[in-house]
Amino acid sequence: LESNTEVSFETSDQNGACSVNTQIIVRLLSDDSEPIEVIRNDDIAGLGVCSRVRFNTTAGERYELIVNSPNDDTTASYTLTISSDQVCGDGALGWGETCDDGNLNDGDGCDSNCRPTGCGNGIVTLGELCDDGNLISGDGCDINCKRSACGNGIAAGGWLVLWALLPAAVIAFMTGDTGSVLLIIGVFALAITLRESVSLSLAVLVSLPLAFIGGFVLMTLNGVFLEELVTTFNQALAQFEQDLQPEAAGELAFSSLTVPQVAALLATGNAVIAVMSLLLGRFWQAALYNPGGFGAEFRALRLPQVTVMGLVAAAAALWWLGPQWMVWSAAVVLPLTIVGFALVHAYAQHTGKGATWLTLMYMLWVVLDPAKWVWVGCVVVDAFVDFRARWAAPSGGGSNGT
Repeated sequence: LESNTEVSFETSDQNGACSVNTQIIVRLLSDDSEPIEVIRNDDIAGLGVCSRVRFNTTAGERYELIVNSPNDDTTASYTLTISSDQVCGDGALGWGETCDDGNLNDGDGCDSNCRPTGCGNGIVTLGELCDDGNLISGDGCDINCKRSACGNGIAAGGWLVLWALLPAAVIAFMTGDTGSVLLIIGVFALAITLRESVSLSLAVLVSLPLAFIGGFVLMTLNGVFLEELVTTFNQALAQFEQDLQPEAAGELAFSSLTVPQVAALLATGNAVIAVMSLLLGRFWQAALYNPGGFGAEFRALRLPQVTVMGLVAAAAALWWLGPQWMVWSAAVVLPLTIVGFALVHAYAQHTGKGATWLTLMYMLWVVLDPAKWVWVGCVVVDAFVDFRARWAAPSGGGSNGT
């Protein structure tokens, strides 16, 4: 220490007392680090069987601190609290200070906690998003002083995507199917949107332009592959019609698929898988760093009124344009369907429904086509009445509790 000061050492545990007797010994050291004399020795002055030592130090002297058990018992885990009457920012290097530049300004080389400016000193300064006082990754604030997150940095995630694209590109070159490439790029685009906007609703909406872009790319780059696929499907369909009895064939009318329709179906399927991958990744991230956070985020998923009505109008228009465009309506209602599932989960939580009820709802959606439109209808109504706000309101009232 550079000046005379009074220091205090005290042991404790998580409950404030000590389960095992502890002893604090302070010894004065010589210039060659040999102990000269015991300055203080205490094992009972603290709370319970904790120990506490307080004494005045002399500038320039060196001391040794020992914590053990006076009865030679195994010393349990403990917390050692060190304090002194020196104040950070007084210009004198005191106990527990690594630096002291005479002020409490952060970012000037010696921060307001008298530790050098830098990641891991507990003070957030320029270039840091967080600083928890250590250099441990995965504890909420990583070693680079950025918040712990899945894909902490677009550049790092970009390299991962490039490596994933390598085998996908080989498959596309060999088969002519670029679907896996589009899927990987689509998931990455949704992840970037969610990371930058911190808006799950916006990320879900981005799946719509991804589907249309994917359909255009498939028709442009995969024309030959799609034509072969359509030819094979239509031949199989024709053979199936021939195998049917004449009266049954008359009752069932099958329409041949076209290349644009198949491209739309494949692109919509890619968009669905991309959204599901994003939600799964978000769930894993919450499980690691914010248990239960994904459930709350997903149940709150909701779209603005203008967006909902725009999607409904676009789906209706595509349906009205005929079979060539009708298949694209599935991509348009995808965001509404995801919000519909979020609404169902919110209702389940509000009413105390369990996993069995949710499983039944999912099965109804898969099996019954009318259930899909009921989903969309509920989302449209929710855009105006906000079911979740009403459920959260006090009993006996509206959304404002009156």
